[in-house]
Amino acid sequence: MSSATRLKLLRTTAFKLAAGYLVVFGLFAAALVGYLVFETSSVLIRDVDARLTADARRLGSHYRRGGINGLFEAMQQSAMRPGNRLYALLDPDGRPIVNNFGVLPDGLANESGLVRFRYELVGVGGIERESRAIARVIDVPGGFQALIGVDIGQSDVIRQAILRAATISLAMLILLGLLGWAYVNRRVVRRIEGISDSTRRIMDGRLSERIAITGTGDEFDRLADQLNTMLERLERSMAGLKEVSDNIAHDLRTPLTRMRNQIEDALRQPANETADRAALEQSLQQADRLMATFQALLTIARVEAGGRRHTLSKIDLGPVLTDVIELYEPVAEDRGVTLSVTTPDTAIEATVNRELVGLALANLIDNALKYGPTEGGMISLDLKRVGDSAVFTIADNGPGIPEAERERVRDRFVRLDKSRSAEGSGLGLALVDAVAAFHDGALVLEDADPGLKAQLNVPLGGKASDKGETPGREAAQ
Repeated sequence: MSSATRLKLLRTTAFKLAAGYLVVFGLFAAALVGYLVFETSSVLIRDVDARLTADARRLGSHYRRGGINGLFEAMQQSAMRPGNRLYALLDPDGRPIVNNFGVLPDGLANESGLVRFRYELVGVGGIERESRAIARVIDVPGGFQALIGVDIGQSDVIRQAILRAATISLAMLILLGLLGWAYVNRRVVRRIEGISDSTRRIMDGRLSERIAITGTGDEFDRLADQLNTMLERLERSMAGLKEVSDNIAHDLRTPLTRMRNQIEDALRQPANETADRAALEQSLQQADRLMATFQALLTIARVEAGGRRHTLSKIDLGPVLTDVIELYEPVAEDRGVTLSVTTPDTAIEATVNRELVGLALANLIDNALKYGPTEGGMISLDLKRVGDSAVFTIADNGPGIPEAERERVRDRFVRLDKSRSAEGSGLGLALVDAVAAFHDGALVLEDADPGLKAQLNVPLGGKASDKGETPGREAAQ
């Protein structure tokens, strides 16, 4: 493994997490072992102190009854008993007259109170071994000294066993930490690197690239699923943006080209007031078409942006429909199309923006006249209350829209005429859809058998967001 690879591994989150957990659990284990050793030693000291105090009282009673000889006999008998108890009686010259300590450490007789020390214990067969003991030195009248103690070598065995267990546990902890790091590195870091590689390829322009899903259902699979969903929407948005850009270029290029050709033809011809005026009028029509397209785009953008510009008020929707119909009746008559209107007997009031609702109805009627029935056709208009909504219905008996195209025609600049030579900008239904969304309503396109039935649904109570509600909340509940 190269130094660069090792450095990269050390910088990974998996290694840092494993190292962090290892340090934390290592410190916890060390503190736990230290506490056990300390508590074991404390219990041992308290037990030894209690046993030596009781023994000193017992030997003191023997001294009070029999003097130095009684003490000698009692210590002699005690020293001969098996166990870990230690006894020594020293004469005024420091020579032991009772001793099962083995070799007394130098200077032990000069100590006082509880004393810890190491000594050479002579066992069976004269074999010496080093051990540790705790003893109490007692001065006896007449210059004698009594030493009573307890061999604590066995406690050292217990302590060493605890330390050995702690060492093994720490080694296993390190091993588990390394295994955990290897697992995290294999399962987590590689998944993250896989996501990183996929995003890098996507940023290079491969929008169809998707993040791999392993099928385990873990959080990485869920994240990959969400990211893939986002990428699919982004890809569709990019494709839609490209389509809209192409359509805008086509729709703007055509009238501009016509204007240029008309002006060029007029300039090439000798001056003629009638011909020049006709050329100017045609150019003006093309300019009006361009301005209408830009105005529709601006209106859609403003409606989608919402805001205070479009204020809401409670109005009767019936007059809104009749006002729009009055505008289009002359056009319908010129085209030989009959408009049939059904208005409600009672007022249907809703909190809406009158201008936007009228604009949406105008676009729906204009679309029905442009793309609906021809001479002798029929367009029916209806307004009624359905539940908590007002429903405008505009139905014609024209060719209609194929079911597969009914969602796509809501997009901007989408026209069913592939040649895009027919009149219109392809923004009418997009504008109606934006107005419906602004009011938290909906635009529904259905088959009128024959023809198209367009329904504009508007909530009577106004926008949910203006009432402090979240759109779609009721549906979610």
